[in-house]
Amino acid sequence: MWRRDLPVRASVLAAGWAFGYGMYRAYCALGGTFGMFGVPVSESDWRRINANGAIIILVGALLPIVMVRGWGRPRVRNYNGE
Repeated sequence: MWRRDLPVRASVLAAGWAFGYGMYRAYCALGGTFGMFGVPVSESDWRRINANGAIIILVGALLPIVMVRGWGRPRVRNYNGE
């Protein structure tokens, strides 16, 4: 039973990690400095790069959630040839 739930658990874990990291990048884009090493050369470039990264990562966080629905389908679920 646990082995069958593994893809779902992995998808939820991946989505949670991506969402958390995307929110951290959004925090940096809004000017947050917690966890930052050094000083950026350009504050505006730093914010723009983090804003773009946050958008990409947060959109990417949706993919594992979409895959959870696919794991219930036999063709997707039987990925190991069983």
